[in-house]
Amino acid sequence: MKRNNKGFSLVELLVSFAILGIVSTIIGVIMTSGSNMFSRNKKILDLQYKSQIASAQLNNMIQNCDGGIAIAENGDIYIATITAPYEKDVTGSTGSAVIYALSRGSLSGEDPNTIYLREINVAATSDGADGIAITPGSIALSNYTAQPFCSKVRSIDSSVGTAAAGHAKYINISLELAEGSTSYTKNISESFRSRPIYLTQVNVAAGSNLLDTLKTKIWG
Repeated sequence: MKRNNKGFSLVELLVSFAILGIVSTIIGVIMTSGSNMFSRNKKILDLQYKSQIASAQLNNMIQNCDGGIAIAENGDIYIATITAPYEKDVTGSTGSAVIYALSRGSLSGEDPNTIYLREINVAATSDGADGIAITPGSIALSNYTAQPFCSKVRSIDSSVGTAAAGHAKYINISLELAEGSTSYTKNISESFRSRPIYLTQVNVAAGSNLLDTLKTKIWG
């Protein structure tokens, strides 16, 4: 009995390797695409989560803002809430407020892509006439402990709608977060329950700053 030990021809082997190469390439492309999509979706979910946390905190601050709000030229936001009212014309009457300063990292050791929150407590005492003693006398962000508020921030833009001259009705904030080439934008629109004082850099006198101006306006 004659056995047939004939193997694959060179042409058959070349065709087989070509098919195998094509299939491997397709599988590789599918796996890479799937991995990239998973990584991108993971980044988007992370950015969305960060923006949602920041949005919830901002909404609460804005709703309770009854002292004043100031928007700096660099995008920093200062939100003042009166914690204890006082009578301006009553000697010894005292009041207090907290100013929430939301500023992009610019001091030593701070990340420029992170927004930091500083809580500044302000108190005032009336002499019953025109004099009001305010503490602290001057505000510098570097004097207050900064807590990370929102990281991976590419840009923040704000616009305020006014109800009357010098008073705010609502605020729109556009917060863009980014990680590499992946970005996500959160638009926040919130109305003020009261009509707080609204300030920008144009309201600041020579030799002063926006934070000190806001503090003075609250007790003025």
